[in-house]
Amino acid sequence: PLGLDQIVKACANPDPQIAGGAVMVRDALFAVGGDRVNSVPQVSMMNTLWLREHNRLARELGRRNPAWDDSQVFETARNI
Repeated sequence: PLGLDQIVKACANPDPQIAGGAVMVRDALFAVGGDRVNSVPQVSMMNTLWLREHNRLARELGRRNPAWDDSQVFETARNI
């Protein structure tokens, strides 16, 4: 597993070549609005599941309603 210093280096470095093997971690991190979202693994897990389900619903709604704009797709998926 990667150490904290490698994760910090990967997230802070815009050049993936310099970040080395830790670059994979940067692709797995999420920017979220809450300050306690990543406080425990269970909360992170639930947020990740809800995020993925929202995106799945939004893709399906967009496919079924091509005339809708992005805002309408987003809000409808959020309400579902």
